[in-house]
Amino acid sequence: MAFRREVWDAVGPLSERYLFYCQDIEFCLAARHAGWRVRIVQGARVTHGLGRTVAANNALDHDPERLWPDLLTWGRSHYGKTWGTLARGVLVIAAWLRVAAQPRQRAALKRAARRLSQ
Repeated sequence: MAFRREVWDAVGPLSERYLFYCQDIEFCLAARHAGWRVRIVQGARVTHGLGRTVAANNALDHDPERLWPDLLTWGRSHYGKTWGTLARGVLVIAAWLRVAAQPRQRAALKRAARRLSQ
């Protein structure tokens, strides 16, 4: 993600309420709300480590134990508590289905599913 310094000054720092994911979504929405144009630059290229930061010892290239709660936190803040409750239930069911269907990724998915179930 790249942005002008003036956007940072207008929008402020990334939110600390997320464990690892969703800060970029929140930042872009806040920038748009503040009147800035938010665009995807088709010609821009970034080399990404595909999960090396958070999922280095994981069969997945993301960390569902951090991602799923952050998505719920973000969704609740934008769609409300009822949405959050419903989405959490759907996500728990989907997580346990993934545990059953993907044996190579079972350990990471189990941790994430247990965390959501708490």
